[in-house]
Amino acid sequence: MDLTTSPPSWAKPLLERVTKLGATIATSSTSKRGEVIAFAVATPSVVFAVTRERPDHPVAVVGSWSAEDAMAIVRSLVVRSARRIAEGGLVSTQFDDLESISLDRLPPQFFVAPADTWGRDWPRVSLAVGCTWAEMALTPEEREAAVRARSHEGVTGNDVLSPLGPAFEGIARALRKANEPLLKSAAWVMQSLIADHTELARQHLAKLAVQKGLDDDRRDLVGALCDELNPRLLSGLRPGPRAVLTSFRMPQSAGGALAVAFFYPDSESRTSKLVERHPEPDLAQHEVDSGFSTLGRIFERHQALIAKALEQHGGFKLLRGFHTGVSLKDALASFEADGFVPVSLVLDDAL
Repeated sequence: MDLTTSPPSWAKPLLERVTKLGATIATSSTSKRGEVIAFAVATPSVVFAVTRERPDHPVAVVGSWSAEDAMAIVRSLVVRSARRIAEGGLVSTQFDDLESISLDRLPPQFFVAPADTWGRDWPRVSLAVGCTWAEMALTPEEREAAVRARSHEGVTGNDVLSPLGPAFEGIARALRKANEPLLKSAAWVMQSLIADHTELARQHLAKLAVQKGLDDDRRDLVGALCDELNPRLLSGLRPGPRAVLTSFRMPQSAGGALAVAFFYPDSESRTSKLVERHPEPDLAQHEVDSGFSTLGRIFERHQALIAKALEQHGGFKLLRGFHTGVSLKDALASFEADGFVPVSLVLDDAL
């Protein structure tokens, strides 16, 4: 941020206009190749900004950020999204511009509308109100309505990750459906939450790992998040013989149903009674072959992690299989009843 006392000529009307509203406490600018392209003015409660291309279209944000952070946010909005700002509606935040701001204070999107939408008497000013991650679980139309309904005088709230459970729903929806830059932002936030909220992250990444229709880039991103998650799922496990279980999706040629895969060391003293408790549906031979082919790919991709989870080192004989007629929850309970320490990992098939 360049602190500025003298605005460029095209930004002087903004400074004069804001000064009439009250005392200004700071100004700042964004430059490109030595030329100022955005200028921001902060008052104690509101920050305004304009771009060189649209000097007559001020944008304001109201929140409890520091003046420096608020100016950085609004300058990024007007520089990166000038056309979207002019049209109004939902504008995604460019997290790349705002790495110094805590992720729990950084809205993933802003809903932009005329200031009088929120009763602000600022003619020809657009007001940008931050969305929470929980609101990202809604459709865009529902999201706009939710922001209008809950934002008092256009003020952005203090914590965009609260409440946490619904916030995970919004993050997962963005990972599943959003385009850039929102997709990347959702990945950053999910990664930051894995350490302290491992179980919630596991639940949502497990669903994404078997989601139909994800493109290759999105599936690779989910796979990278699973790679971050899985080592944390191994901490704090009680001693005992282990079995690794995961959900996967059968190939489309075999019906595309969800199935449970399991891996455990071959031992004369301990076997699984999963099939006895939960009889398997009849499968055609090509379905059996397809299932084991997928199982082989999963094991090949995650062999080192599975061996670590099973606490097996060097050569060992592994029993592995899959079941298309049982839930992961029931399969975990079955292995536990057989004396195993069941370990639920998220093992994507991303080959």
